[in-house]
Amino acid sequence: MEKGKKYLLLAGIACLLGSGLGGNAHIAVAATPAATAATTSAGDATGTATIRQPLRVARLPLQLEGFMTPGQDVVDALERQIDRATHIPLNGVLQAASFLSEDDCEAALAEACEQAGRRPKLKNIVKPLADKLQADLVIVPVLTAYEEYTTMSMFWDHATLLHARAGLEMVIYDRTADKVIDRSAFRSFDDEYSTSGEASQLARDCMYQVLDETQLHDRMRVRLPAGDSKK
Repeated sequence: MEKGKKYLLLAGIACLLGSGLGGNAHIAVAATPAATAATTSAGDATGTATIRQPLRVARLPLQLEGFMTPGQDVVDALERQIDRATHIPLNGVLQAASFLSEDDCEAALAEACEQAGRRPKLKNIVKPLADKLQADLVIVPVLTAYEEYTTMSMFWDHATLLHARAGLEMVIYDRTADKVIDRSAFRSFDDEYSTSGEASQLARDCMYQVLDETQLHDRMRVRLPAGDSKK
């Protein structure tokens, strides 16, 4: 009898253990479809999402065509204005835009000008330039005028007169819109000496104008690829 009771006790324990394992197995099996569904959903989302390629930007350095050559500090200040207009926050993480090498851009510009003939207009070569570089956005800023000198007034006070000129042209090709944008600005000053009339300040004012009129900052925004839509 003692041996029979022992067998019954062992059998009961085995049943209890089997039931516990079965319950756990059931829970595991029940969890599997949910996990699979989540994975499938994520896969579907990945499958339907369109991978956005970085905007390829060909930004040429400031081209100098003025009568006088400005100091490097003036060139740097004008370049910084373009830097701010083309800046994309967290671009290092988002990889929203990739900026092509300046050396490659200048080499391609020289080649495009040579192929187009003698002194071609920039607005006629920025699209071929974009094709050469496979760029989505081509930016060519040109300092078209820069001059500054002083004279003495012929009046009794012999005041110092400032004569200054500055001009800028911004030529852009936007592949998304398939459009060439060409804007120019010019400023002059002929009056008693004032820092606001210096050629460097006039050039900065011109740069602000062409950046605004070309809407360069807006063109740098991440754009949805064809077939994608905002919700």
